[in-house]
Amino acid sequence: MNFTDAQLLDWMQQYLCIFTRIGAALMAAPLFGTHTPMRARLFLSVLLTLVIAPLTPVAAMPESWSAAWYAQIAQQMLIGIALGLVLRLVFEAVMLSGELIANS
Repeated sequence: MNFTDAQLLDWMQQYLCIFTRIGAALMAAPLFGTHTPMRARLFLSVLLTLVIAPLTPVAAMPESWSAAWYAQIAQQMLIGIALGLVLRLVFEAVMLSGELIANS
């Protein structure tokens, strides 16, 4: 099997995009964000990336190391953080409703 540099770069960019979104989501998620060690979150991010990346369609990435490429990575990070924060909000709502029921 021979791979060209362009093929390897495209493959790496696709995995980096997915890794960025998953990693940011795990950093902001309530179960993994505060009490889990950084190595465990990193390992879980890599593991989930290796499982999910082959299942996703290949998206067209801008030329590497350009401003559009950095914008795409920043966008993926913001989406991941938003996913983690929404999950945190859901957990907080459930915890608050449990406390309100316990107090009444």
